[in-house]
Amino acid sequence: MNNGGPPHQPDARILSLCPTRADAQVMQRLLDSAGMACEVFDDAAGFCAALGPQVGVLLMSQEALAGVAGACVQKLLATQEDWSSVPLIVLTGGTVTGPAAQALQGLEALGRVMLLERPVRLEVLATVARLAVADRLQQFRVRDLLAERAEAIARRDDFLAMLGHELRNPLGAASLCAEVLVQAPNGQQAEECTQIIQTQIHDMKRLLDDLLDISRLTRDRLALRCEPVELGRLLREVAAQVSHNLEEYDQRLDVDLPTDELLVHGDATRLRQVFANLLDNASRYSPPDTEVTLTAEREGTDVLVRVRDQGHGMTRETLDRLFEPFWQADTDGGRRGLGIGLALVHRLVEMHEGRLEARSEGPGLGSELQVLLPLSEEPRTVATARESRADVPGRRVVVIDDNRDFALGIQLLLSRKGYEVELAGSGAEGIIAAERQRPDVILLDIGLPDMDGFEVARRLRRLPGLQGVRLIGMSGFGSPEVQRHSRDTGIERYLTKPLSAEALARAMASSH
Repeated sequence: MNNGGPPHQPDARILSLCPTRADAQVMQRLLDSAGMACEVFDDAAGFCAALGPQVGVLLMSQEALAGVAGACVQKLLATQEDWSSVPLIVLTGGTVTGPAAQALQGLEALGRVMLLERPVRLEVLATVARLAVADRLQQFRVRDLLAERAEAIARRDDFLAMLGHELRNPLGAASLCAEVLVQAPNGQQAEECTQIIQTQIHDMKRLLDDLLDISRLTRDRLALRCEPVELGRLLREVAAQVSHNLEEYDQRLDVDLPTDELLVHGDATRLRQVFANLLDNASRYSPPDTEVTLTAEREGTDVLVRVRDQGHGMTRETLDRLFEPFWQADTDGGRRGLGIGLALVHRLVEMHEGRLEARSEGPGLGSELQVLLPLSEEPRTVATARESRADVPGRRVVVIDDNRDFALGIQLLLSRKGYEVELAGSGAEGIIAAERQRPDVILLDIGLPDMDGFEVARRLRRLPGLQGVRLIGMSGFGSPEVQRHSRDTGIERYLTKPLSAEALARAMASSH
């Protein structure tokens, strides 16, 4: 006898076995009147067929324990998973003896058995049943949490494996080119290897920047520096930047942008990151000899940017989970990434009061990512970049960093521009060098072995003749808190490692 009652918690329904059809009808009425979802049987075969690992609560009489149904229940309880402990309510006629007692003893060792002596009051049966259902629902929640945890661990392991792969590739190329440069420091091979090394370093820096950004986003510590931005011009710059990457994979980039001004209020650096990531993602999941299109058009008071590819397309599950950090679809083709790019893009678009949507007709039918941003009505102010001063020969610089190779790299770059550079490998050595050299600029690593860069900065500011020295901090930690703390200790500029030659040049130019 099946109940057509509430289906809202099918996993938590009560399965009841009664000795006769009349008893089953009575039990059905009792459970229905108590508002309990149930399925009542008067035959052991039907009851056993309904048992499974996701069963809710079991209700049966002591007489059924020694029969076929008791054996089915014992098998179910013996094979349940670690999170599971199926509640079993047994209606007894007093003291349980004989084969039923032996069966009950075995069941009590496997699950949560509750004994109710007949005749049982409806209120008591309903209360015990509700407690058993609540207990089982809590078990299901534990099951779901364990499944989510297992998925998170699998995604973490997959992410770490992919991160190792993404780092090994550029490091391998750079390492081989370094060996070539040792053997042939001049000529065309040297020029090619230098270009390769620069490209690989740029790729690794972008990877590390994305990792830092996603970390800041998860802690709500990523800030925008907004100003009027002409989006059409920015999109053309991004297209030119990524077009050679598509050419490497025999892909074409078709750009169709309006000629009129598309002014938005945003962070130009972050918007470049958004659209470069979308174009890179379109290329990543598209086969050779296909086309990626970039278009933009006005939609009322907004601008709609579309990135369309002819790639592998997306399933419904992929569309639903596309913007989850570290999640990646299982695809046979495509160059897999780390699963952070689109999550980062999604949050950056939201921070610009925009909307990011993904569309696909299905696997093999390509994909389209759409970014909707509000247009700005502010009058455009064109920021003119201050011309950086020419490097002044004779500028004295002290570099305080315990990474000798990194410090030597800075020394080589600055020396070629006419700076006098002295290296120090610890905070104490740096303070001594600064007292001796009286430098104009100090490049200061924050993570030093003897004292942190903040303490070094405080001590330098207290030394006679060094109160006016320009302090430029350097670290792999780029959080706003670290940067604010840097300013509090007298560090005027802060650079996040790995540094580019351009970032270093700008910092040095601003110190003149």
